Amino acid sequence: MYFESVLPNLYVLYGELSGNTYLLLGKEHILIDPGFHDNDYLFDSLKALGISKEDIKTILLTHSHADHFVNCKLFSKAKIYCSENAIKLFKAKDNIATVSLWLHNTYFPEHLQLLKNKDIIGNDNFQLQVIETNGHTLNDIAFYDKTSKLLFSGDTLFRGAFGRVDLFDSSKEAMEKSLSKLKKLDFEYLCAGHGKVFKSTKQEQKENILQQLKYLERM
Repeated sequence: MYFESVLPNLYVLYGELSGNTYLLLGKEHILIDPGFHDNDYLFDSLKALGISKEDIKTILLTHSHADHFVNCKLFSKAKIYCSENAIKLFKAKDNIATVSLWLHNTYFPEHLQLLKNKDIIGNDNFQLQVIETNGHTLNDIAFYDKTSKLLFSGDTLFRGAFGRVDLFDSSKEAMEKSLSKLKKLDFEYLCAGHGKVFKSTKQEQKENILQQLKYLERM
């Protein structure tokens, strides 16, 4: 099975090479991080849910790494929303900072739309607040739905780990600030860029972040 339900109208789609893709159903469907070249999981999941690629009009990107964005090219009618720094990298076709060189990728998204810190974007079922979470890259953003207690953390935060901070445009100091920011949020579903969705209590989610901050201090 390529996908599973997280909440009503929310699915996580799992690829082998790709980061996790999240599908938010509504009057206008939204994809978060449509993934890499292994697109069978994406099309098979959408087909099973009765959705065509033409139905996807909005794509949100958590950051500029190719394993999260390459499948944007499959959705010609979609607008692609990301941070200002991500837009700069895509327009410059920067194959280093986007890790495209190592992943043999030559595609970079177009039809780019700017998302700024504290912006709200969503559909009739989800209202997502944009949160700057630099650290893994210098263009990371997370998406937080206070009502549904959802955090789409990209590669900033995982259950038991945080994103790598030893890459070309990573920053340990920025990661520490971002994790401290996420620690203040009330969420029960951690929807990260890789791995299974972590459903838990607000306190356990906070403890997970505190553990990552301790790891960072030891680095």
